Amino acid sequence: MRCSVSDYKNFYSVVQNNKLVYLFGTGISSSLTGKVYSWKKWIMDGTGYMSDAARAEEIRESIKADDSTGNLLAEVKSVLEITKKEGTYSKWMQDSFETNCVTNRPLTETLKKLLITQDIFATTNYDLLLEQATGLLALSYEQADQAFLMLDNGKSDAVLHIHGIYDSVGETDNIIADEEQYAAILNDRGAQFIQQILGTRTLIFVGCGQTTEDANIAQFIRFANDVLHIDRDYYFLCRSGEAPDDLPPFIKSVPYGDEYDDLPLFLEEVAQIRLRSRIENSPIVSRTAFTERVADAYGLAEYHYSQQYLKFCGRNVEMARLWNFYETDRPFLWWAVTGQGGAGKSRLVLEFIRKNTAYFFGFFLNCSVELDCAKNFQPFNDTVAIVDYVKGNEVRIADTVSLLIDKFTDLPYKLRILFIERENTTEFGS
Repeated sequence: MRCSVSDYKNFYSVVQNNKLVYLFGTGISSSLTGKVYSWKKWIMDGTGYMSDAARAEEIRESIKADDSTGNLLAEVKSVLEITKKEGTYSKWMQDSFETNCVTNRPLTETLKKLLITQDIFATTNYDLLLEQATGLLALSYEQADQAFLMLDNGKSDAVLHIHGIYDSVGETDNIIADEEQYAAILNDRGAQFIQQILGTRTLIFVGCGQTTEDANIAQFIRFANDVLHIDRDYYFLCRSGEAPDDLPPFIKSVPYGDEYDDLPLFLEEVAQIRLRSRIENSPIVSRTAFTERVADAYGLAEYHYSQQYLKFCGRNVEMARLWNFYETDRPFLWWAVTGQGGAGKSRLVLEFIRKNTAYFFGFFLNCSVELDCAKNFQPFNDTVAIVDYVKGNEVRIADTVSLLIDKFTDLPYKLRILFIERENTTEFGS
């Protein structure tokens, strides 16, 4: 049975109100690809790239007999040293982390929703599957200054790899895997990197299984317990009946359901709660890329552009122009999209904000919003505000747009205003 976020009063309040960091373990890679990922499996697979069959079997038997974090760290050091010496290390790493593709599209959409409120994605994984799913950049502990700048600006445009990255194409390999490497990174600079990520945020562990299954997660928890001065509860998502028994007191387990497949649905609920709390309930917003479809009293709702009744295709030139409009290095720009009624202008813009949720927050403006209510809107990301049907409501829209411009002044976020209007260019009008 799947659990609901509302089953956990304190966790529900945190999801509604706190700034969050999601720390992803190997389970998220499994969910995204449908393939099995685990630290233990990675090491066991590595023995298959060793030429000394007897030594490989010895390591496998050692892990079968003792899969504790300490022994996994000891054995992976041997596998790393041997494969590097024999020249098979790169093949092992590429096969482990670069052969599988993201196939779970619903989970991909959920992850993008989690990013709209500018929450932070961090991971102990070495692969770039989260980046493949969300379109984010990748930063490791070696790029701490870039990560600090991103955090200071209130942005979330990169996945933070606290234990390094393996990327053969980008020629990046700074993974932390054995005991000596952990000791080396958890110096003042490494500790500062992790502390800056956490800051005043609440940490939620996602896809981490039993902590003993993922030595990276176990090492992180040990570091947090021994070095960081935690002044708030963290939350560990787990299957029902599988709450780790070695969690420190400040990490609370939150069962998401009986099956691994319940995790994406639980995360979707988290995303919806945050969207409603931060965005959907704002009186200035009439529709976002994730607003649920609704019926109307006349039975015509299925023909509304927001229902996406027909598959969207083509319009590549228009989409490219809209992207250039957003990407231009200017704090504020406006643009008008005009044409005959029914030509697909609103659908085009809806698809534009849907396809780019990793980069900005897009919404359709509630043109009847009272100015006093609009004043409560707080920018939190680059924003594309869409004004549909300008004619007849020009004064109120002008006041609201002026308010938005003032809100974004001196903030690090871009503001784009798209005006959509119908032209009376046919004998029947629009």
